Amino acid sequence: MTEINREIKTGRKNSQFRAVAKRFFKNKAAIIGLIMFSFILFFVIFAPLITPYEMAIHQELTNDLQPPSSQHWFGTDDLGRDMFARVIHGARYSVTIGILVTLVAGTVGIILGAISGYYGGKIDFIIMRICDIFMSIPYMLFCITLIVSIGLGMKSMVIAMCTALSPGYARLVRASVLSLKGVEYVEASTACGCSTGRILLRHIIPNVIGPIIVKATSGMASVILGAASLSFIGLGIQQPTPEWGAMMATARDGMRTAPHLIIAPGIFILITTLSLNLMGDGLRDALDPRLKN
Repeated sequence: MTEINREIKTGRKNSQFRAVAKRFFKNKAAIIGLIMFSFILFFVIFAPLITPYEMAIHQELTNDLQPPSSQHWFGTDDLGRDMFARVIHGARYSVTIGILVTLVAGTVGIILGAISGYYGGKIDFIIMRICDIFMSIPYMLFCITLIVSIGLGMKSMVIAMCTALSPGYARLVRASVLSLKGVEYVEASTACGCSTGRILLRHIIPNVIGPIIVKATSGMASVILGAASLSFIGLGIQQPTPEWGAMMATARDGMRTAPHLIIAPGIFILITTLSLNLMGDGLRDALDPRLKN
């Protein structure tokens, strides 16, 4: 009987996954977003094979501010560095930051939201009031303040962004846990003596994973754009490390004389954030139970 029940549960999960995938791939905008993001991921994964990292940091002052050509596809910057190599390797930093911050902020938010929603009472009050304090401060202002306090650099930027984004995930998970805490199967698990951790991990969190995935996909675009913004004002990744926001910061003085310096990283930021937003919208529609029919 146990094996039969497992097969039934596996079949249901597979059928649900197929239904969600079918609805997702019917969304043309979501498919376009998936193709665009796959294009970016291709450069992230194979950047060292496409062009060596040395070309992204090698300075050749006699070859500065060259326009796009067959030798330098995106031209060169004011220090003679190849812009194509810098943009491609910059994708690794920007996308990695987006994934890392989303994973850490999402994990912390899920833990805090699950504990707050399940236990309630004073624990819920304390966690939510702390989240309210963090969320009452504008996102970029919070990040700037925290980075200035703990120091410049990629590590400080990641810590600041994770701290700023975790309360949003916590509130989302708390609301979902509150709606599921009183359902029959959770009460049955409690009556059977299941531990709190097992109830949360096996019965509650898997049922709130849909909204979390949608928020994480769309939120990753905000993270990448926020990281580029912080690097643009000098609080994120520092030169000579190739990063899209930092590249645009060094190119702003030559926008009229060498516009290719700011267009290349700007287009890649646009493609990445647009693709993630399109995928997030597609996932939201695919996971919405009201759209099953």
